[in-house]
Amino acid sequence: MICTLSHELTAIWDVRYANSTRQVDPLEQHLHGVLENLPFIGVALLALLYWPALAQAVNPARWLEFRWKEKPLPLAYIASVLVTACVFGVAPYLEALTRTVRRARAKGA
Repeated sequence: MICTLSHELTAIWDVRYANSTRQVDPLEQHLHGVLENLPFIGVALLALLYWPALAQAVNPARWLEFRWKEKPLPLAYIASVLVTACVFGVAPYLEALTRTVRRARAKGA
């Protein structure tokens, strides 16, 4: 939804800018109208290709239905994701927290 809104706003800005700098003929305006509809056509095609997934996604009764995977993820995969999350998520947070605590103690002393 956000992407579609930003696309529409960009198209409006583009046409407004073009109109202020040069003559925009009807063919170009028509082409802009067609291009503005491409995101909607793309979403519609994806919905047709993956109809069962879409039907499940829009069914509120199934949103909170949890079940185990038929084939569990490999332990190495889970470990690599957890290590990566710690290195790139937790470690920088802890480093920033350490700097903040040191600075607070230095100001308070």
